[in-house]
Amino acid sequence: GPLGDTQLYVRGDHSGWQPDAAYELKYKGNNTYQAVFSFSGTMNFKVADDSDDWDIQYFVSQDDVIGQLETSTYYRAIRGNAGVDNNQLQLAADTWSIKLNIDDPIVLNGEAADYIVESCSPL
Repeated sequence: GPLGDTQLYVRGDHSGWQPDAAYELKYKGNNTYQAVFSFSGTMNFKVADDSDDWDIQYFVSQDDVIGQLETSTYYRAIRGNAGVDNNQLQLAADTWSIKLNIDDPIVLNGEAADYIVESCSPL
């Protein structure tokens, strides 16, 4: 994929903020990465690589606030450092998909990808 050997994960309170294979975004072609997982409840998270220093982060910021997201809504994701701020989802018991479509050429800092969370539709 466009990120080479970099592995992306949905990292958050659900995974102890660690990369967890159950929440890995797999490369699906056409610059798209997707994680598919079952979940119910509140998820505080970022999409990030597996490094200890969180080198690569993708997150959604609206009006300079990193916070609540809605499902089935397209967002522009930012690549950068979100610090301690996280996105949040309220998810009913279901299988969920997070898709990240990386811009071409790759943006290293700033708006960098299209992003959607929806009830499962694996590619």
